[in-house]
Amino acid sequence: MFNYMWTLPPIDEFSDLIIVDGSTRDNVISNMPEVERTNNVYKMYIPYDNFIVPVYLCKADNNGTVYLFSDYDVFGYLIKNVKEDK
Repeated sequence: MFNYMWTLPPIDEFSDLIIVDGSTRDNVISNMPEVERTNNVYKMYIPYDNFIVPVYLCKADNNGTVYLFSDYDVFGYLIKNVKEDK
């Protein structure tokens, strides 16, 4: 079980992300609120506080909604802490 889940509109290109397998993949798929399109789970890293943390992505078999899972509120952190250059 992950602490946070987000959704994104369809993404069709995952070539630069890490493919996850084993128990982590099974954990992500078991947390999907919809049937996944394939058994593929991807991982990327996002800054959180003073380190980077993994965020896992899986595409649903509906219209392609992408679900993201993490144990950290990385998007809340980024919204609060990213400053615009002027």
